[in-house]
Amino acid sequence: MESVEETVMDYARTALGEYKTRHTANGTEFVAKYCPICNGGTGSHRDMWTFALSTNGAANCKRGTCGFRGTINDLLKMEGKEPIRFRFSKMDMTSSKKNYTLPKTETVELTQKCRDYLHTRGFSDNTINAFHLNSDTQGNIVFNFIRHGQVVYQKFRAPEKFVKGNGKPKEWQVSNTEPILLNLDDISLKTPLVITEGECDAMAVFEAGYTNVTSVPCGCDNLTWIDNCWEFLMMVDTIILFGDADEPGQKMVEDLKNRLSICNLQFIPIEAYPTRPDGTVCKDANEILVRYGKEKVLEMIGSAESCEIKGLIDFADIRRGDPNNKVRIPIGIPGLDKATGGLQEGGITIVTGDPGSGKSTSMGITIINAIEHGFPVCVYSGELSAEDFQEWITLQAAGDEYVGLRYDDFEKSYEPWLEDDVYKRICEHFRGKLKVYDNELDTPEGILKAVTDLFEGAFRRYGSKLFFVDNLMSLGWGSSGDDNAVQGEIIQTMKHFALKHHVHVVIVAHLRKTSPLGRSKVTLNDIAGNSMSVKAADNVFLVENQAFKVLKNRKKGRFPITEFCFCPASRRIYQADVGDTLVCNWDRNGAPHPAKRADSLDDYKIKPPPVTNEPI
Repeated sequence: MESVEETVMDYARTALGEYKTRHTANGTEFVAKYCPICNGGTGSHRDMWTFALSTNGAANCKRGTCGFRGTINDLLKMEGKEPIRFRFSKMDMTSSKKNYTLPKTETVELTQKCRDYLHTRGFSDNTINAFHLNSDTQGNIVFNFIRHGQVVYQKFRAPEKFVKGNGKPKEWQVSNTEPILLNLDDISLKTPLVITEGECDAMAVFEAGYTNVTSVPCGCDNLTWIDNCWEFLMMVDTIILFGDADEPGQKMVEDLKNRLSICNLQFIPIEAYPTRPDGTVCKDANEILVRYGKEKVLEMIGSAESCEIKGLIDFADIRRGDPNNKVRIPIGIPGLDKATGGLQEGGITIVTGDPGSGKSTSMGITIINAIEHGFPVCVYSGELSAEDFQEWITLQAAGDEYVGLRYDDFEKSYEPWLEDDVYKRICEHFRGKLKVYDNELDTPEGILKAVTDLFEGAFRRYGSKLFFVDNLMSLGWGSSGDDNAVQGEIIQTMKHFALKHHVHVVIVAHLRKTSPLGRSKVTLNDIAGNSMSVKAADNVFLVENQAFKVLKNRKKGRFPITEFCFCPASRRIYQADVGDTLVCNWDRNGAPHPAKRADSLDDYKIKPPPVTNEPI
């Protein structure tokens, strides 16, 4: 089965005639001289370069009298060809989508009690019917999320006012079902689409007379629906974000501004929300409908502002930061976490050391630890194939308990090995959470450009929060000019990326060739790159003699030395005076243990740090 990217490329070569390409954060676009739908018009002056087809499968013509918006499948159908199933090839260890199940809840026609409750929320029968609502056998309201006529996700709520502290949830859903946007089949691509935070808010907008509306499926914090609806979102003409007025709702709006910034976005400013008689702000669209009527809801939608990138902000408008509310990703080595306060948004961490010192190994531990704490990760590994990287991570995730032995015919020795069942369980555990750069990708504009573009895509589509570059030198391959200058430019590029998207980037950097191996004192001046490299970094860790040494710590100003043990079988490292604290929650239920553990051999027993007289 061809990927959508391959199909798009074939179509461009065979059907677009003359075209040019341009690269975006979302992939490559093929821009045709003449639109294959309208052919640029019929007059003597034909409009050129109005049609674009992206490798994500989205296509559109900006010529007003054409206005085509669709997918590669629409184009194939016009030629009498079979459509394809969308499958993406880049940045995947296995596949892009999680394996969801369909909801199996028994539903019945919406009960009168549910209908009466919805009437109290300000909704007419016309609106209620338009949203395909049901009841379950316990009499709860069922919101059906439908794609291509099939219910793929359901949410439930009781037909009564929610009371905090009564032991019952306000809303709930079927586990392991696919979260998508509400009313997906009924949305128009050419009319601005309003996205609300809740189903009742979407119904309120519909009731007010604006029918091109949807809501997010699983609250303001869970944005997994973006990936599941990505192709659709790329085709929508304009998106208007209508979040709740409280802090979580406004944070969702800000998160969506970042994640969907390649779309034509608008948002409703908080100043447009009306107030209650007591002076507090109305929380959401449903409350505004009930208190102030349809006209006020429509007025708010009309007040939407474009999400333009602004280069300046007023000093007085800057929100005071609260460390307790900042995202801090744990490193997984307690001494480093205490010294730095974790990996913070907008930051760069450089990990350096001699070859074989444990730089990449420590990176693997942080990757697993971050994912287990709910932070999606994206990795560029310039020196390892995707298969080798996968093997390395699965061994670390398994731990010594599950690492057995297999005889290597070439090495003539027994090597660490995971049973297939364990290997597959761990890979499935990381599905959708860990994206890996495809080293087989053609990079005509250079590796740095390709990696930066795909990092952008990983952030926007998959919500990746932590990024790894292993290593700095490989990311500069193919660049002209002085190596140190090029590597300094790379770090500056990654720093800008981290600040722009409030993410953290960890970069593995070698020591300069002029630095003698094994020297007793390594300084910041010994790290590859120019002087701007370490100036841009928030943290610099040196891995040396089975210890982490903090050479730079912008936030805390602490410079401890943390010794670690190394497990050759699982390739894990852990702080010597604390022990192995890494927990990877893959499914161990019934997982086979090896007949003989790898760490039963002397070569694979745990290696403690060497004895040293250097003060810790």
